[in-house]
Amino acid sequence: MSLKPGDIILKVADNNVTQPRELQNAMERTPLETKTKLIIIRNGNELVLQGKLQEMPDSNRRTRFSQ
Repeated sequence: MSLKPGDIILKVADNNVTQPRELQNAMERTPLETKTKLIIIRNGNELVLQGKLQEMPDSNRRTRFSQ
């Protein structure tokens, strides 16, 4: 399972995320290829995703989250 449009990220690892800047900071502090846990809301349900941060191929974005 991976992130989808409309997902609301509540936590990255043990860090609460309430503002977009907090999400960006948490992602920047996490080294690539590090196993990371995200807690999200999808369609009104809380889910836990576990995966790794990876560099985005051919993109200006630094990372993506994949299992």
